[in-house]
Amino acid sequence: MGNYKIVALANFFLGLLFVALSIIQSMIVSPRITQVTLEAGLNTSSYFDYFYVLAGILFCFGIANLVFGFNLFIKKSENPNLLKSSKRGLNLLILSVLVLAVLVPVSAVSLTSPFYSTANTSGNSKSGKINNPSQDKNIFFGSGEQKITDTSRPRSAAFMREGDIYFLDIENSGDPVKISKTPKVSSPKLSPDGKYVYYFEIDHSTGGMPVYQIFVSDVLGEQEKTFSMLANQSGSKPLWSEDSTMLGVLLYDMAGELPQLQKANIYDTKTQELIYLGYATLPPGIQDEYAIAGSCSQVGQKYIDFCKKYTAYVKVPRVGDFLDQTLYRVSKYTEEGYKLSRATRIGDNKIVLEYYTGDPKNPEAFWGEGGGSYVVGYDAGVTETYTLLVDEGSGQVLYRLPQASEVDFLF
Repeated sequence: MGNYKIVALANFFLGLLFVALSIIQSMIVSPRITQVTLEAGLNTSSYFDYFYVLAGILFCFGIANLVFGFNLFIKKSENPNLLKSSKRGLNLLILSVLVLAVLVPVSAVSLTSPFYSTANTSGNSKSGKINNPSQDKNIFFGSGEQKITDTSRPRSAAFMREGDIYFLDIENSGDPVKISKTPKVSSPKLSPDGKYVYYFEIDHSTGGMPVYQIFVSDVLGEQEKTFSMLANQSGSKPLWSEDSTMLGVLLYDMAGELPQLQKANIYDTKTQELIYLGYATLPPGIQDEYAIAGSCSQVGQKYIDFCKKYTAYVKVPRVGDFLDQTLYRVSKYTEEGYKLSRATRIGDNKIVLEYYTGDPKNPEAFWGEGGGSYVVGYDAGVTETYTLLVDEGSGQVLYRLPQASEVDFLF
C-alpha cells in the first residue's frame, strides 16, 4: 500500500474521530455543562455558545478529513494529481492534529470552571456585611454572599432587617446604611432616582384596626418625615412621581365618622411639605384605585400635572407579582434549614426569593385583617433571612443579600 493510502486512511479515521467527538460534545458534554453552570448560579449563555461552537469546529474538520481520505483512497496510483492530493491530505491531517492539540486542553480548563464555581459558593454571613463583588461577570467572589453579572446588576436596594430600614448602594459597593429612626418599620420602596425611601410602621396601640404610619427618609438617613399628624391617622397607597419630587399618599382618620373618605395629599420631597388635595373615594371592590372628589386646579401650579396624572385617578403599581410558592419552596435556591417566605416577579424576567429560618412571633407586625401573617426578619435575634435576585430565564442568581427581608431593588 502506497504512502498516499496511509495518508488517506489517517485522514479517514481522524475524520471519524472528529465527528464522534463533535457528537459527544453537542449531545452529552454541552448539556451537562449547561446544567452544572445553572446549579452554580453562573451565566449559562457563554458556556452554551462556546461548547456548541467547539462541537461545530470538530464536526467541520471531521467531514473535511473524511472527504479527503475517501477521495484520496479511491484514486489510482497512476493518477497525475495523486501527489498533489496526497500533500493536501497530509497538510489537512497536520492542521487537524494541531487543532485537536489546542482544543483539548482549552476544553479541559473550561470544563472545570463551572465545577470550581460550584465548589466555592458555600458559606453564609452572620455579620450582615456585603462583600465587594468581582467585576468579572462569571466569578463568584467572597464568602458566599452574592453573585452578580455586570449586565443585570441592580444599582441599589432598600430592605428591612430586624424592624429597621436599610439602604445599600450596590453600584458603588457600599455597606448597608440604617436610615430609619423610628423602630419597628417595614415595606420600604425606593424613589425612581434612588434618593428617597418610604416605609410603614404598624401601630396597634389605638386598639381595633392597626394604624399604618407612613415615613419618608433620604437614603443617607439624615431626614425622616412622617405623614400621619394625628394619633388615629392611617396612611395607604403611596405612589412616587417619575421624577421623584412628589409622593402621593392617602391619609384617613380611623376614628372618624366617614373612614371611607380619605384625604388625598401630595408630599413634596424638596420642601418636605404635605399639600392637601381633597377627599378621595375608593371604587367598590377595587383596592388599588381611587378618585379625588376635589379639583386638581386647587393646588399650586407645580403640582397640577402630578395631581392629574397620578392622583385624580390612580392605579397604584404592585411591588411585584406574587408567584406560585410551590415552584421555589424546595429548589436549588433553598439553603439547608431555610423556608421560603415570599416569591415575587419584578419586571419581565427577574424573580425575588426570600427565605428564613426560625419561628417569627411579632404581634406588633401582625399585618392583615382578621389574623394576617407574621413578618419574618422583623424581630431581633429570632429569624435568619436571605434574599435572592434571580434571572427567571437562565436561573442565574444575580444577587444575594443576607439578613434582609422585603427587599426593593432599583435598576
